Amino acid sequence: MFPLHRTSTTPKPTPARRTTTTRTAYITVRVMSLTREDVVRGAMAVLGEEGHGALSMRRVARELGVSPMALYNHVENRADLVDAIAESFLRWTHEPGGTLGEQGARLLDGYLRWPYMLAIVREADHALTRAATEAITAELGPRAREDWAAVRALAEGLSSADDVDAPAVFARAAAAITS
Repeated sequence: MFPLHRTSTTPKPTPARRTTTTRTAYITVRVMSLTREDVVRGAMAVLGEEGHGALSMRRVARELGVSPMALYNHVENRADLVDAIAESFLRWTHEPGGTLGEQGARLLDGYLRWPYMLAIVREADHALTRAATEAITAELGPRAREDWAAVRALAEGLSSADDVDAPAVFARAAAAITS
């Protein structure tokens, strides 16, 4: 019969004793109280740097220095983020008490300042843009709905025109529409 285990008469060498130094690592954790406005600002920074095509939850999270999952505490998904950006922009362009021409000029100024906003507003939920239109036209009177549609279309068209002085053309056209 074969032995079940091998017996050795020579002693096994003892492994060399290794000494290790254990260092306690202190990790600095940056606690950031993120808000929906922070997420919108981060998304606008991404849009400004890289354009509309670069807008993603991962890219916005990287811009803010948080994990992508942290964003979902403030926005449901990319569509909700786009709606929040459009709402913030439309709120910025709406000046209570302003005339239709002033409202349109501010809208054009926003489109010229942030060219990606036209794509964002077009991608946003139509109910959101309808609500912004209602807020503007409620202050300006019954005929304002059609006038605002014309002024808004003019601002959107001029925002992508390279060969004209958009603010000057807009001022003349808006005056003609609203007179």
